[in-house]
Amino acid sequence: MGIGFLESRSMKQLLTAFALLGMAAPAAAVVTVSYGAVPAYVTGTVVETFDVAPPAPSTSVQSFTSAVGTYTGVNVNDYGFGNGTIYAGAYSNVGIDSTGSYTLSLAAPTTYFGLLITSSDPSNTIQFYDGASLVYSYTVGSNFSGSSFVNFAFSGADDFDSIVFTAASGTGFESDNHTIGAIPEPATWAMMITGFGLVGVARRRRRSAVAA
Repeated sequence: MGIGFLESRSMKQLLTAFALLGMAAPAAAVVTVSYGAVPAYVTGTVVETFDVAPPAPSTSVQSFTSAVGTYTGVNVNDYGFGNGTIYAGAYSNVGIDSTGSYTLSLAAPTTYFGLLITSSDPSNTIQFYDGASLVYSYTVGSNFSGSSFVNFAFSGADDFDSIVFTAASGTGFESDNHTIGAIPEPATWAMMITGFGLVGVARRRRRSAVAA
């Protein structure tokens, strides 16, 4: 039994195992929620600080497009309406002591979103959509109190292309520093394994040519 045969057999077993693993992988998104700085593995981050949002009265509803995406129905208020020790410059808000929602539509699907939140009202929610399908829903008040930067890292089959921020109790929903980015995909491993297979084939062909 030659070395080439063993290499071929091992490569076939490896590729078969990877294929079975891929078939067994769940289709649903897996969302990791963390608190603190943007994780180091997030790439290509873009941040909306709302400091240069279109000028308007502090309580008016605005729609505008930034590097992060297109905002529809958002209030961009000066930090003087909130806690000046928390916010620097302007910040986004569903409304001062109001109910309602606004939407962030992204230019392309992505797998990471982060933001600074200070409204821990239990009725405030952040919902992630892929087209018309709800991918993940996060309830703010049930997860933390006080102010924090919250990270949402998606893995699995789903990404998202829009986010809906909702305040239902009338206390508003303040946030700032909306950040988008990307999470490296597990599919990278498939490319690596395929590359190993091509290397094995090339080695066997070289051996055959030498033997001839």
